[in-house]
Amino acid sequence: MSEASISSLKLCELFIGSVLSSNLQAINVTVDKVAKHIICSDERVRENIRLILGAGALDAFISQLTSLLHTPSDSNAIGELKYRLNGQVGKISFYKNGSAAIDWKMVRKE
Repeated sequence: MSEASISSLKLCELFIGSVLSSNLQAINVTVDKVAKHIICSDERVRENIRLILGAGALDAFISQLTSLLHTPSDSNAIGELKYRLNGQVGKISFYKNGSAAIDWKMVRKE
């Protein structure tokens, strides 16, 4: 695992915050970094990915985020992010949908 960078961690914080603040329990996101095209079921998550993509930091963001993921309890998931928020413990499970740089389904469980 490579060393974390402050800027990559801040991007992860921005992204994770938008996932946690979403009203959706499951968010689908696909990013084609060549065409700079984003499809996402949550507007705030889409806008944060657009900022990350526009800054040219998508690869660093993906590398940092995946290094933060724990081994998933669901064998179909690629990883999960555990959190404690307002006294509640929860997790976000990440599932790979396809071959794009980001092609994830993220499911939040509390």
